[in-house]
Amino acid sequence: MLLLRDDIFFNSGPIAPAATAIVGNLEELVQNEAASISVLNATMTAGLASATTEYLLGEGLNVTITDNADETQAVTTLIYYTGKPYTIQYLVELLQIDPSNIYSRYDPYSPVDISIIIGADWVDQNPLP
Repeated sequence: MLLLRDDIFFNSGPIAPAATAIVGNLEELVQNEAASISVLNATMTAGLASATTEYLLGEGLNVTITDNADETQAVTTLIYYTGKPYTIQYLVELLQIDPSNIYSRYDPYSPVDISIIIGADWVDQNPLP
């Protein structure tokens, strides 16, 4: 429905956050969104949030908060507060996050656009040295 609306009223292509067609380079679109990201360690592995932050910074992402989560969890989750669809897509692909572990919690007052809560699954599958 949103794509139909975009087709009827706009000449520039899809504008909806759920638009599936990527017009242009995904990395460039991610840079243009300039999403702020928090990385929270929800595992017992010390230093995992810091190492993951360094990895994401190396990928050109804007990590502004690195900390420990309040509790441990088995799977890595992504929570987005303000949209940023291209950054979400990039992170899902980069971190191989299962779509069932992505949550929208709209909060325009959130200190970050996206939170990554690192679960135990990231300990075994991550590309970090």
